[in-house]
Amino acid sequence: MKIRTKMWLVLGAVMAFLLALDLAIDYRRISNEQFEERAVDAHTIRGILMSVRRVYHKQFVDSGLPLNSQTVGFLPAHAMARISKDFPNWDQSGISFNNVSDQPRNLDNQADRFELDAMNWFRVNPKAEERLQTIEDDKGQG
Repeated sequence: MKIRTKMWLVLGAVMAFLLALDLAIDYRRISNEQFEERAVDAHTIRGILMSVRRVYHKQFVDSGLPLNSQTVGFLPAHAMARISKDFPNWDQSGISFNNVSDQPRNLDNQADRFELDAMNWFRVNPKAEERLQTIEDDKGQG
């Protein structure tokens, strides 16, 4: 093999390595940026939900409406489950929320395995205020 052929092969190998390295670094950077953008979205949605919940609750209490089967749906804790089910019709980001419990009175509010994991994490880390993570279902959907 001539020296010119060897040089071309070495240069090709070096270029292939550098391109692969650049691809790996860019993939990691883009993945981190996407996670940060979703975290901002999650904080925004949480802020909206918490402010709506507080205003909704205060309005119900101030209204003097009796609490019965016809008015209980106005309370944020009861309305939030219905809002969370309707949310994917308006947003395709994959962010979801709900009022759930590990010991619910209503079985529709049973926490799933990811929510149970988060509840346990907060029990172990009681001073933590938030936990953000990417969740993938059994089909690999985020």
